[in-house]
Amino acid sequence: MKDAYMNLSFYQMWYFIRTIELGSYSRASQDLNVTQSTLSKCIQNIEQNLKMELFIREKNNLIPTEAAKNLYQVWKKMIVEMQEAVEDARRYMGGRSESLKIGVLDSHKSESYLWEYVEAFHDLYPDISLAVESERPEVLHKKLMENELDVIFTVRYDMETISWTGHHMELVKETPFTVCMRADNPLVDKQVWEVKDLKECNLVMISALHLPSYNSMIVELCLKYGFFPNIVYNAQNAASQIYNLLKENDVFICDKYHKDYGSSHVISRPIKNTKSGVVMVWKNERKKYLCQFIDVVRNCRQHEQQENIQNGRMPEEEK
Repeated sequence: MKDAYMNLSFYQMWYFIRTIELGSYSRASQDLNVTQSTLSKCIQNIEQNLKMELFIREKNNLIPTEAAKNLYQVWKKMIVEMQEAVEDARRYMGGRSESLKIGVLDSHKSESYLWEYVEAFHDLYPDISLAVESERPEVLHKKLMENELDVIFTVRYDMETISWTGHHMELVKETPFTVCMRADNPLVDKQVWEVKDLKECNLVMISALHLPSYNSMIVELCLKYGFFPNIVYNAQNAASQIYNLLKENDVFICDKYHKDYGSSHVISRPIKNTKSGVVMVWKNERKKYLCQFIDVVRNCRQHEQQENIQNGRMPEEEK
């Protein structure tokens, strides 16, 4: 059994960790930039070396066994400790010894807002490294809860529909919701939509199993205007909504920070009297450079607001 431990590599451990966190070979292989076959063989090799079953395979889902859950906790801690050891070693070598870990949504064009904050922070603190991770919402939430990320940027409705007990949050970007549609949609010529216009449409949603906050937000928005949304499809994630606009009346809801906003394959229109945007969420205020990063973001937002006032521009959500 000792030889079995010696045969394990950190790469195998990391592949196993990401497979557990993402719940499928397809998502994990995309995240790790390897083929599903390579990832599957890696997991099989771990199982053979350790002589234990790590996953129960049911259709497209991987269900971790109790043994796998235990290994995940221990191995994840080891990886984190190894990363911290490397940072400590860099300090002795004169390299960067401090870092901030930032999480952004994989469905967002995060560079449209985060780049400004990163540039401003580097100008003030050039010796502090920033590590940015792009993940699905549920993974971002989990990593922030477990202190694997210092701060995350997520959608506004997360702030309004999720319990963030013990966390701090601030709205950093404001925008109305947007309806995305095919070019042959009957209402395509309408430049600004109202919520009641959605009553005539078929909504492509994100499944409540994968993103309950999005589902709740859309349903509550429609009920506020006296109707229940006509949901025709529940996608597994935000990235696949655009591919399920199959009929002329099919639409999905996002905002201007969504990756598909402005795509040449869809027409995007703002929805009047709605509120969306980007929220910054963090947990540990005691970390020195986290506080300084938050101050940078606040200063950038204040500067933007002052420019809007000087130029007579109102917030987008009020247009």
